[in-house]
Amino acid sequence: MIRSGFYLKGLLSVRSVDSPAIALGCSFLAIGALLKNIGFNFQQSFFSTFFTYALPGQLVMAESFLVGASLVNIFIAVWLVNARLFPMAVSMFPLLKSKKQPKWKYYISCHFLAVSSWLIMKKDYRTIDESYRIDFWMGIGTATWSVAILSTILDSEAANLANKIGVGSIIKTSIGGKLDNRFKPLALEFEVVSINEKPFMPEKWAWLQKPGKSAVLKSNNLTIVVTSNPVLQVDRSIYYENGLDPKNYHSVIVKSPHCEPEFYDDWANKNLNVDAIGATSANLLSLGHKNCQRPIYPLEEDTIFIPEVEEY
Repeated sequence: MIRSGFYLKGLLSVRSVDSPAIALGCSFLAIGALLKNIGFNFQQSFFSTFFTYALPGQLVMAESFLVGASLVNIFIAVWLVNARLFPMAVSMFPLLKSKKQPKWKYYISCHFLAVSSWLIMKKDYRTIDESYRIDFWMGIGTATWSVAILSTILDSEAANLANKIGVGSIIKTSIGGKLDNRFKPLALEFEVVSINEKPFMPEKWAWLQKPGKSAVLKSNNLTIVVTSNPVLQVDRSIYYENGLDPKNYHSVIVKSPHCEPEFYDDWANKNLNVDAIGATSANLLSLGHKNCQRPIYPLEEDTIFIPEVEEY
Protein backbone atom coordinates (compact mmCIF):
# COMPACT_ATOMS: atom_id res chain seq x y z
CA MET A 1 0.00 0.00 0.00
CA ILE A 2 0.98 3.63 -0.43
CA ARG A 3 2.00 5.37 2.80
CA SER A 4 -0.43 8.27 2.85
CA GLY A 5 1.77 10.55 4.97
CA PHE A 6 4.68 10.52 2.53
CA TYR A 7 2.35 10.57 -0.48
CA LEU A 8 0.55 13.65 0.88
CA LYS A 9 3.87 15.37 1.59
CA GLY A 10 4.89 14.82 -2.03
CA LEU A 11 1.50 16.00 -3.23
CA LEU A 12 1.83 19.26 -1.30
CA SER A 13 5.46 19.86 -2.29
CA VAL A 14 4.36 21.63 -5.50
CA ARG A 15 2.78 24.52 -3.56
CA SER A 16 5.99 26.47 -2.97
CA VAL A 17 6.51 29.75 -4.82
CA ASP A 18 9.55 28.41 -6.67
CA SER A 19 7.82 25.17 -7.68
CA PRO A 20 8.35 24.08 -11.32
CA ALA A 21 4.68 23.06 -11.31
CA ILE A 22 3.71 26.73 -11.79
CA ALA A 23 5.67 26.96 -15.03
CA LEU A 24 4.35 23.53 -15.99
CA GLY A 25 0.74 24.67 -15.65
CA CYS A 26 1.37 27.78 -17.76
CA SER A 27 3.10 25.68 -20.43
CA PHE A 28 0.19 23.26 -20.68
CA LEU A 29 -2.21 26.18 -21.04
CA ALA A 30 -0.32 27.00 -24.23
CA ILE A 31 -0.43 23.34 -25.33
CA GLY A 32 -4.19 23.31 -24.75
CA ALA A 33 -4.57 26.38 -26.99
CA LEU A 34 -2.33 24.84 -29.67
CA LEU A 35 -4.21 21.53 -29.70
CA LYS A 36 -7.54 23.34 -29.93
CA ASN A 37 -6.22 25.56 -32.71
CA ILE A 38 -5.21 22.61 -34.92
CA GLY A 39 -8.56 20.87 -34.51
CA PHE A 40 -8.35 18.65 -31.40
CA ASN A 41 -11.60 18.40 -29.47
CA PHE A 42 -11.97 18.41 -25.68
CA GLN A 43 -11.54 14.64 -25.28
CA GLN A 44 -8.51 14.44 -27.58
CA SER A 45 -6.78 17.31 -25.78
CA PHE A 46 -7.49 15.73 -22.39
CA PHE A 47 -6.21 12.24 -23.27
CA SER A 48 -3.19 13.69 -25.07
CA THR A 49 -1.99 14.97 -21.70
CA PHE A 50 -3.46 12.10 -19.65
CA PHE A 51 -1.51 9.41 -21.53
CA THR A 52 1.48 11.33 -22.90
CA TYR A 53 2.29 13.89 -20.18
CA ALA A 54 5.31 15.19 -22.06
CA LEU A 55 5.26 18.77 -23.27
CA PRO A 56 7.94 18.49 -26.03
CA GLY A 57 6.42 15.21 -27.21
CA GLN A 58 2.96 16.76 -27.45
CA LEU A 59 4.39 19.75 -29.30
CA VAL A 60 6.09 17.46 -31.84
CA MET A 61 2.87 15.47 -32.18
CA ALA A 62 0.86 18.65 -32.83
CA GLU A 63 3.32 19.99 -35.42
CA SER A 64 3.54 16.59 -37.15
CA PHE A 65 -0.24 16.35 -37.22
CA LEU A 66 -0.40 19.86 -38.67
CA VAL A 67 1.82 19.01 -41.65
CA GLY A 68 -0.05 15.77 -42.35
CA ALA A 69 2.52 13.23 -41.13
CA SER A 70 1.46 9.58 -40.88
CA LEU A 71 0.68 7.98 -37.52
CA VAL A 72 3.84 5.88 -37.78
CA ASN A 73 6.00 8.97 -38.32
CA ILE A 74 4.28 10.80 -35.46
CA PHE A 75 4.84 7.82 -33.14
CA ILE A 76 8.54 7.60 -34.01
CA ALA A 77 9.05 11.36 -33.67
CA VAL A 78 7.37 11.49 -30.25
CA TRP A 79 9.26 8.40 -29.08
CA LEU A 80 12.61 9.92 -30.05
CA VAL A 81 11.80 13.22 -28.33
CA ASN A 82 10.72 11.48 -25.13
CA ALA A 83 13.94 9.44 -25.06
CA ARG A 84 15.42 12.48 -23.29
CA LEU A 85 13.72 11.20 -20.11
CA PHE A 86 15.92 8.09 -19.99
CA PRO A 87 18.95 9.82 -18.36
CA MET A 88 16.65 11.31 -15.72
CA ALA A 89 15.23 7.87 -14.96
CA VAL A 90 18.74 6.39 -14.68
CA SER A 91 19.86 9.14 -12.28
CA MET A 92 16.78 9.14 -10.08
CA PHE A 93 15.28 5.67 -9.68
CA PRO A 94 18.27 4.23 -7.79
CA LEU A 95 17.48 6.85 -5.13
CA LEU A 96 13.95 5.47 -4.81
CA LYS A 97 14.78 1.76 -4.68
CA SER A 98 13.84 -0.10 -1.55
CA LYS A 99 13.42 -3.83 -0.91
CA LYS A 100 10.42 -3.04 1.28
CA GLN A 101 8.42 -1.66 -1.64
CA PRO A 102 6.51 -3.70 -4.27
CA LYS A 103 7.60 -3.47 -7.90
CA TRP A 104 4.21 -2.26 -9.15
CA LYS A 105 4.85 1.15 -7.56
CA TYR A 106 7.95 1.63 -9.68
CA TYR A 107 6.19 0.61 -12.88
CA ILE A 108 3.29 3.02 -12.29
CA SER A 109 5.50 5.89 -11.16
CA CYS A 110 7.49 5.83 -14.41
CA HIS A 111 4.57 7.66 -16.02
CA PHE A 112 5.13 10.63 -13.69
CA LEU A 113 8.69 11.24 -14.88
CA ALA A 114 9.04 14.81 -16.16
CA VAL A 115 11.51 17.64 -15.72
CA SER A 116 9.28 19.40 -13.18
CA SER A 117 8.71 16.37 -10.95
CA TRP A 118 12.35 15.28 -11.33
CA LEU A 119 13.58 18.70 -10.13
CA ILE A 120 11.35 18.62 -7.05
CA MET A 121 12.43 15.07 -6.16
CA LYS A 122 16.15 15.79 -6.61
CA LYS A 123 15.80 18.79 -4.33
CA ASP A 124 13.89 17.06 -1.51
CA TYR A 125 14.77 13.35 -1.57
CA ARG A 126 17.39 13.61 1.22
CA THR A 127 14.67 14.74 3.65
CA ILE A 128 12.67 11.53 3.09
CA ASP A 129 13.31 8.10 4.61
CA GLU A 130 14.78 5.81 1.92
CA SER A 131 12.08 3.22 2.45
CA TYR A 132 9.29 5.64 1.54
CA ARG A 133 10.81 7.82 -1.14
CA ILE A 134 8.75 6.04 -3.79
CA ASP A 135 5.55 7.10 -2.00
CA PHE A 136 6.81 10.67 -1.81
CA TRP A 137 7.67 10.52 -5.53
CA MET A 138 4.20 9.24 -6.44
CA GLY A 139 2.71 12.21 -4.56
CA ILE A 140 4.90 14.64 -6.51
CA GLY A 141 4.04 12.93 -9.79
CA THR A 142 0.31 12.96 -9.11
CA ALA A 143 0.41 16.68 -8.30
CA THR A 144 2.40 17.78 -11.36
CA TRP A 145 0.43 15.42 -13.63
CA SER A 146 -2.86 16.85 -12.34
CA VAL A 147 -1.65 20.40 -12.93
CA ALA A 148 -0.91 19.51 -16.55
CA ILE A 149 -4.27 17.83 -17.12
CA LEU A 150 -6.23 20.59 -15.41
CA SER A 151 -4.47 23.32 -17.35
CA THR A 152 -5.05 21.61 -20.68
CA ILE A 153 -8.74 21.12 -19.91
CA LEU A 154 -9.09 24.68 -18.71
CA ASP A 155 -7.85 26.20 -21.95
CA SER A 156 -9.66 23.82 -24.28
CA GLU A 157 -12.87 24.19 -22.33
CA ALA A 158 -12.64 28.01 -22.37
CA ALA A 159 -12.12 27.94 -26.13
CA ASN A 160 -15.50 26.16 -26.49
CA LEU A 161 -17.44 28.90 -24.70
CA ALA A 162 -18.38 30.59 -27.97
CA ASN A 163 -21.80 32.17 -28.09
CA LYS A 164 -24.20 30.60 -30.53
CA ILE A 165 -25.75 33.69 -32.12
CA GLY A 166 -27.80 34.27 -35.23
CA VAL A 167 -27.19 36.77 -38.03
CA GLY A 168 -29.28 39.94 -37.75
CA SER A 169 -30.06 39.53 -34.05
CA ILE A 170 -29.27 42.14 -31.40
CA ILE A 171 -27.43 40.85 -28.36
CA LYS A 172 -26.00 42.40 -25.24
CA THR A 173 -22.80 40.68 -24.21
CA SER A 174 -19.32 41.35 -22.88
CA ILE A 175 -16.12 40.83 -24.86
CA GLY A 176 -12.47 40.71 -23.84
CA GLY A 177 -11.00 40.54 -20.35
CA LYS A 178 -11.73 36.81 -19.99
CA LEU A 179 -8.15 35.52 -19.73
CA ASP A 180 -6.59 38.22 -17.56
CA ASN A 181 -8.51 39.30 -14.45
CA ARG A 182 -6.67 42.63 -14.36
CA PHE A 183 -8.97 43.84 -17.12
CA LYS A 184 -12.74 44.06 -17.17
CA PRO A 185 -14.78 42.75 -20.10
CA LEU A 186 -16.43 45.37 -22.29
CA ALA A 187 -20.22 45.12 -22.15
CA LEU A 188 -22.05 46.51 -25.20
CA GLU A 189 -25.10 45.92 -27.35
CA PHE A 190 -24.12 44.36 -30.68
CA GLU A 191 -25.71 43.55 -33.99
CA VAL A 192 -24.61 40.17 -35.32
CA VAL A 193 -23.43 40.95 -38.86
CA SER A 194 -22.18 37.49 -39.81
CA ILE A 195 -21.07 34.16 -38.38
CA ASN A 196 -18.34 31.85 -39.62
CA GLU A 197 -16.56 28.65 -38.70
CA LYS A 198 -14.23 28.11 -41.66
CA PRO A 199 -10.45 27.70 -41.22
CA PHE A 200 -8.28 30.09 -43.20
CA MET A 201 -4.70 30.44 -44.38
CA PRO A 202 -2.73 33.61 -43.59
CA GLU A 203 -1.54 35.69 -46.52
CA LYS A 204 2.11 34.94 -45.87
CA TRP A 205 2.43 32.06 -43.39
CA ALA A 206 1.67 28.47 -44.44
CA TRP A 207 -0.11 27.66 -41.19
CA LEU A 208 -3.79 26.83 -41.36
CA GLN A 209 -5.76 28.81 -38.77
CA LYS A 210 -8.85 27.31 -37.13
CA PRO A 211 -10.76 30.06 -35.30
CA GLY A 212 -13.73 27.85 -34.46
CA LYS A 213 -17.10 29.56 -34.21
CA SER A 214 -16.55 33.21 -35.15
CA ALA A 215 -18.78 36.24 -35.57
CA VAL A 216 -18.65 39.83 -36.78
CA LEU A 217 -20.28 42.09 -34.20
CA LYS A 218 -21.18 45.75 -34.72
CA SER A 219 -21.95 48.40 -32.13
CA ASN A 220 -22.42 51.92 -33.57
CA ASN A 221 -19.19 52.64 -35.48
CA LEU A 222 -17.27 49.77 -33.83
CA THR A 223 -16.92 46.49 -35.77
CA ILE A 224 -15.28 43.54 -34.03
CA VAL A 225 -14.37 40.04 -35.18
CA VAL A 226 -14.67 37.58 -32.27
CA THR A 227 -13.32 34.02 -32.43
CA SER A 228 -13.54 30.95 -30.23
CA ASN A 229 -9.90 29.93 -30.66
CA PRO A 230 -6.70 32.00 -30.77
CA VAL A 231 -5.43 32.68 -34.28
CA LEU A 232 -2.45 34.44 -35.83
CA GLN A 233 -3.16 38.08 -36.64
CA VAL A 234 -0.05 38.92 -38.64
CA ASP A 235 -1.93 40.14 -41.70
CA ARG A 236 -5.44 40.86 -43.04
CA SER A 237 -6.60 37.29 -43.59
CA ILE A 238 -8.92 37.10 -40.59
CA TYR A 239 -10.82 40.14 -41.86
CA TYR A 240 -11.05 38.87 -45.43
CA GLU A 241 -12.30 35.48 -44.23
CA ASN A 242 -15.15 37.21 -42.42
CA GLY A 243 -16.15 39.37 -45.39
CA LEU A 244 -14.42 42.56 -44.22
CA ASP A 245 -11.97 44.79 -46.09
CA PRO A 246 -9.75 46.85 -43.75
CA LYS A 247 -9.55 49.60 -46.40
CA ASN A 248 -13.20 50.46 -45.72
CA TYR A 249 -12.54 51.49 -42.10
CA HIS A 250 -11.10 54.63 -40.55
CA SER A 251 -8.94 52.65 -38.11
CA VAL A 252 -7.92 49.00 -37.82
CA ILE A 253 -6.76 47.59 -34.47
CA VAL A 254 -4.66 44.44 -34.81
CA LYS A 255 -4.00 42.68 -31.49
CA SER A 256 -0.66 41.08 -32.23
CA PRO A 257 2.98 41.87 -31.41
CA HIS A 258 3.97 40.30 -34.73
CA CYS A 259 1.72 42.16 -37.16
CA GLU A 260 3.48 42.73 -40.48
CA PRO A 261 2.72 46.36 -41.40
CA GLU A 262 3.56 45.94 -45.09
CA PHE A 263 0.04 44.59 -45.59
CA TYR A 264 -1.28 48.02 -44.60
CA ASP A 265 1.51 50.35 -45.76
CA ASP A 266 0.23 50.91 -49.31
CA TRP A 267 -3.04 52.53 -48.19
CA ALA A 268 -2.86 53.36 -44.45
CA ASN A 269 -1.97 56.98 -43.61
CA LYS A 270 -0.09 55.91 -40.51
CA ASN A 271 0.92 52.73 -38.67
CA LEU A 272 1.06 53.02 -34.88
CA ASN A 273 2.63 50.49 -32.53
CA VAL A 274 0.63 50.65 -29.28
CA ASP A 275 2.43 49.22 -26.25
CA ALA A 276 -0.72 48.31 -24.33
CA ILE A 277 -0.77 47.01 -20.77
CA GLY A 278 -0.60 43.22 -20.58
CA ALA A 279 1.35 40.23 -19.28
CA THR A 280 4.51 41.53 -20.96
CA SER A 281 5.62 44.01 -23.59
CA ALA A 282 6.85 43.55 -27.13
CA ASN A 283 9.02 46.62 -26.57
CA LEU A 284 12.30 44.95 -25.63
CA LEU A 285 13.82 48.25 -24.51
CA SER A 286 11.30 48.44 -21.66
CA LEU A 287 12.11 45.01 -20.16
CA GLY A 288 15.44 45.86 -18.55
CA HIS A 289 17.63 43.09 -19.98
CA LYS A 290 20.88 42.66 -18.03
CA ASN A 291 22.12 39.10 -18.51
CA CYS A 292 22.89 39.25 -22.22
CA GLN A 293 25.77 39.98 -24.52
CA ARG A 294 26.24 43.69 -25.21
CA PRO A 295 26.02 45.47 -27.57
CA ILE A 296 22.97 43.77 -29.04
CA TYR A 297 20.16 44.99 -31.26
CA PRO A 298 17.67 46.53 -30.50
CA LEU A 299 19.04 47.50 -27.08
CA GLU A 300 21.72 49.42 -28.97
CA GLU A 301 20.29 50.54 -32.30
CA ASP A 302 23.69 51.16 -33.87
CA THR A 303 24.79 47.54 -33.35
CA ILE A 304 26.49 46.15 -36.43
CA PHE A 305 25.22 42.68 -37.37
CA ILE A 306 26.93 40.69 -40.09
CA PRO A 307 25.10 37.37 -40.67
CA GLU A 308 27.26 34.36 -41.46
CA VAL A 309 25.95 31.32 -43.31
CA GLU A 310 27.29 27.98 -42.13
CA GLU A 311 27.04 24.95 -44.36
CA TYR A 312 26.79 21.45 -42.92
